[in-house]
Amino acid sequence: MEILPANKIIGKVREGSISAVQVVSEAFARIKSADSKINSFNEVYDKEAIKQAEAIDKKVAAGINPGRLAGVP
Repeated sequence: MEILPANKIIGKVREGSISAVQVVSEAFARIKSADSKINSFNEVYDKEAIKQAEAIDKKVAAGINPGRLAGVP
């Protein structure tokens, strides 16, 4: 997946063309690939973020507004 600006991520998550879980997973993949070189993260809460992304995807599937920045990592 290409790196998208926040407003594009929000639109794609809301329309269902990408899932919040997919966006968060991609973000963590980028973190894992780069952090060993730049060491910019002390802690990464990937399990918690995936749970929140799953909740966002459930809301979108149910037609519920997931919030203004839902899906943006």
